[in-house]
Amino acid sequence: MTGYVGMILPLANKDNDSTSTLSVIMPIKDISGNAQLGYADLSNEDAVKVPYLPTPRHFVTLIQHQLGRHYAWGAGRPFGEDPNVFYNDSSSEMKNLFTPFGMYLPRHSTDQVEQNEVPGRADDYTHTTDATGTQINTTIEQRITYLQEKGHPYMTIIGGQGLYLGNYANINDPTKTKVPLAYLNPFGIRPWDSTVPGHDRRAVIEKAVILPLLPSYPEDPELTSFISPTRGAFKLMYLDDIVNSTTPDASASTATPTMMMALVNNEKSANNKLDINNLMAQ
Repeated sequence: MTGYVGMILPLANKDNDSTSTLSVIMPIKDISGNAQLGYADLSNEDAVKVPYLPTPRHFVTLIQHQLGRHYAWGAGRPFGEDPNVFYNDSSSEMKNLFTPFGMYLPRHSTDQVEQNEVPGRADDYTHTTDATGTQINTTIEQRITYLQEKGHPYMTIIGGQGLYLGNYANINDPTKTKVPLAYLNPFGIRPWDSTVPGHDRRAVIEKAVILPLLPSYPEDPELTSFISPTRGAFKLMYLDDIVNSTTPDASASTATPTMMMALVNNEKSANNKLDINNLMAQ
């Protein structure tokens, strides 16, 4: 079968105590093209019961598998690619990453940081006030500092962008100053002001990566961070701080495991490394 991280299938026997396989029910096509129920045994290396315990090690296992996979707008597939290969855009990357942990996020990136859409705590630091009480946009430096001080590693979604991983020494900086790292799946990075002649361009990334969130990037100083004021609002969602308990999915992470998700094993996921600097270099 072909699946993707975050794919949910019902267990054929939820009381199965096997330590090596999970038996699941899946749709298959008969010779007339009609859907029928089928059964498959998946390795415990490829699938887990939901909810998967949300530990840093488990997050890293999933992220390592996803790194380098193509970006596809609308979670489709790049032109000419195999139709059975599933790719993500920025918001579906977050949605599929958190589904195994029993956290069911909205499909749209703006909804993923809205208080009434997610059972976490939303935080908007798009604006601040100056000495006269006038509301002004927060600067890129203020946003970086705020994320470093307020962010919860692996549990803070950066609106429209990705997942905050924590603060780590910048391996390319002689002073090894700590910077916030994010896991995201972007199309590319833009210059700070696309209205300036020659700035209407992008540095194409087009795959899932781990990036430091910097005011600018030394390889091309015109490029600005994904949380720059020129990119719009700066909103965070703390998924480990549940305040909206009336949301139906709020208790999902404590539910009795009755489902599973497909997690394709590869060479990286077997390493299970927690060293972000090593992970960045792979």
